[in-house]
Amino acid sequence: MALAHRPVAPPRRPALAGGVAVTAEPAIAEPAIAGQALVSCPDSFGDVLSAGPAVRAVGLALAAAAGFPQPVGDGGLLRVRPVPETRDLTGGSPYAVPHPGAGVPARARRPEHGAQAVREPTAAGHRVVVTGGPGERELTAKVASADGLGLGGRTGAAELAGAAELAGAAELAGVPARADAVVTGNTAPAHLAATVGTPVVSLFAPAVPAERRRPYGIPYVLPGDQDAPCADSRARHRPAPGRPCPDTVTAHDVLAAVEKVLTS
Repeated sequence: MALAHRPVAPPRRPALAGGVAVTAEPAIAEPAIAGQALVSCPDSFGDVLSAGPAVRAVGLALAAAAGFPQPVGDGGLLRVRPVPETRDLTGGSPYAVPHPGAGVPARARRPEHGAQAVREPTAAGHRVVVTGGPGERELTAKVASADGLGLGGRTGAAELAGAAELAGAAELAGVPARADAVVTGNTAPAHLAATVGTPVVSLFAPAVPAERRRPYGIPYVLPGDQDAPCADSRARHRPAPGRPCPDTVTAHDVLAAVEKVLTS
């Protein structure tokens, strides 16, 4: 998957967080000053982030301060090359994409919670396509159950006839690129969805702050309690046995969040 800059495009829908409308692009507090500060004192990175500027804006300002400004008309957003065709896997649109896995256990929901969060949207009339990596086939099957379409491990090149030369990440991008919404934790597929411009229901585990790590530049909903007991703990494993942070979000919360991004 090759990344490149593209001009800023307006978001497809208003962004939402916790049921309250917010802007898709956060306000930036003097990113140019932050960039200059990083050039003069790289150890100040933590201080710059805590002062409020978004990470991407600070990075662009850092590049400008180092003598590499953006070209005129380049808004700094990322894009992928045209994504491969994946309708043979997903069927037609529209559909929503839950991605239940996470590399950090504290950011993942229990499978039974994920399955309920598939069941309710399906009962409400939404098509659901559940994605997962090659090591998440069992998890994806449990979450999809009989209600959703499980694609665990099926976004690798070998699974797409005629596309063997494509990287797995590019193929995975084809599924959310044609989705109406992606439902996932603070993990890579949330940012992949943002890259292809798909709204995200971010089941963000508050073990790390959402402000600087949520999906950037697209409409999103941030359901759940960001002040849960695990907040700012930096925990990589579940704070209590069987109770990861995202389990504070109910299936009803997920359904309401999906419908919010679909109708806004």
